[in-house]
Amino acid sequence: MSKVRVDNLVKEFGDVTAINHTNRVFNDGIMTVLVGPSGCGKTTLMRTIAGLEKPTSGSVQIGDKYVTDVPPWDRNVAMIFQSYALYPHMSVYENIAFPLKARSVSGSDIDRRVKETANFLQITDLLDREPKELSGGQMQRVAVGRAVVRSPEVFLMDEPLSNLDAKLRVHMRAELKQLQRELEVTTIYVTHDQEEAMTLSDDLMVIDEGNVMQEGSPSEVYRNPDNTFVARFIGSPPMNLIECSCNHQDDTIRTQYFNYPLPDDLKPVIQKLPAENKFLLGVRPEDINVESEEKNKTIKTRLTLIEPQGKEVLLTLKVGDIELKCLTYPDTEIPEVGEDLWVSFSDLRLHFFDIDNGESY
Repeated sequence: MSKVRVDNLVKEFGDVTAINHTNRVFNDGIMTVLVGPSGCGKTTLMRTIAGLEKPTSGSVQIGDKYVTDVPPWDRNVAMIFQSYALYPHMSVYENIAFPLKARSVSGSDIDRRVKETANFLQITDLLDREPKELSGGQMQRVAVGRAVVRSPEVFLMDEPLSNLDAKLRVHMRAELKQLQRELEVTTIYVTHDQEEAMTLSDDLMVIDEGNVMQEGSPSEVYRNPDNTFVARFIGSPPMNLIECSCNHQDDTIRTQYFNYPLPDDLKPVIQKLPAENKFLLGVRPEDINVESEEKNKTIKTRLTLIEPQGKEVLLTLKVGDIELKCLTYPDTEIPEVGEDLWVSFSDLRLHFFDIDNGESY
């Protein structure tokens, strides 16, 4: 096992900064997932660690060795691509054996390691087949086998499940997570799918425009987003953000359409909120409570859209110009579109953000 460290890493493509002075440690034996929108720089960061891109400035360290100027084949990392990159004219056995042959490993050792790897991945019965005879899930296992057989210090995975159908993708990500835990190899995984990122990661790194916006455990990033970008990107549907102000005399949130009193438990946060200027109130869809009649501390809304999602129902509610997304359960009696509903918030799960820079209070 080896940790990976990048220091003040910068990668520019002309006027575009893909990696912006990034300082990070990818810890031994865990899976770190890089997530962000397309073009945010996450794949460039991985490719720079792999040696496929040369940094504009900064350094890359794998274990105790600085590898910034070391070619990819001497870094002892294994990369698994979105396209699997299997050799179509080779059998599964030959595909898995290829990196060992390239390193001049003896024939008997190659045979032993290929068969051990195939047995570990439960693809022994596929060794004589060619890639064209395999399903998407089988090709993914072969690609993983070709990486595992080398016993690398680091796995780098670039959206390896994106070509699979939804059901197989869910199955394969569970297999990948189990595999990584059994091998205990430092793994860096790139995806734009925030659900996949939350499921797979031990450590989650959210990236936007070349900058690391937040890093931490999946639950920490979800529950305590550092800024509005993370709040909106992590979570489906995304967090509701409401422009408002706060009256510090009675600790009440005020908008053009409703007032909402805050509990004493939020006093430490309330004291940080600007007394004059506006800020953003954040509330996740699952933290909105829906009532069919007015109760204490409820806000009157109009139901404008109902979207069944299996175990949950997504409601779109409007109060004036403010739109709220709310998750509820199908066994709850849902009125017709156009009817009134009253809502309240799970107070201790509210979030507050600066309206100018998006940072959390």
